[in-house]
Amino acid sequence: MKIRRLSKVFWAISGQIGFIGLEFISQSGGDLSWDLRFWMLAPTPFGMYVIWRLFLNPYVKYGEDEVCVNNAFERYSIPYAEISSCGGKRNLLINTRSHDQIPVHALDVSFVGGRKRDLVALELMRRKEESRGEGKRLGRVSTLGFPDVFILGLTVCLFLLAALVSLVLTL
Repeated sequence: MKIRRLSKVFWAISGQIGFIGLEFISQSGGDLSWDLRFWMLAPTPFGMYVIWRLFLNPYVKYGEDEVCVNNAFERYSIPYAEISSCGGKRNLLINTRSHDQIPVHALDVSFVGGRKRDLVALELMRRKEESRGEGKRLGRVSTLGFPDVFILGLTVCLFLLAALVSLVLTL
C-alpha cells in the first residue's frame, strides 16, 4: 500500500496541466515567431520533471518486514525493528536505533493538519511492536539516475535548438 499526500498530487497535476496549457496557448498563437516558440518550449521538460520529482515521486510503502520511504532524491528501507520512535511537527520524522532521523516528505502537513501523519506514525509503531526484531539493516539509496540526466540533457538540447533557430532567423 503506497501512501501519498493528496494535496501534493493535486498541486502536481494542476502544475503539469498548467505547463501543457501554457505550451498549447503559446504554440497555437498566430503572431509568435519560431524562435520565440522554441524559447518558450525549452524549459517545459525541466518544469514537468521538477513537479514530478517533488510532488508525485515521494511516497511511503508498508512492506512485510520493512517500510519503504521514497523521498524526492533518496529511498530508505527501514526494518520495523530498527524504528525507535516517530514524531515531527511539519512532516513525519522516523527515529531509528542508530540515531538517524529520516524525514518523510510524502506526508507534510502544510495545508490540512497532521491527521494522516499521525495515522502513519501509529501504524509504524504498531508494526514495530509486532516485528520479531531480526534481520535486515537500514538501507539508503540515491534515486538520481537516467531520468535526471535525460531531462537535463533534453532541456539543454532544446535551449541550444532555440539559440540556433534564433541565430538562423536573424541572419
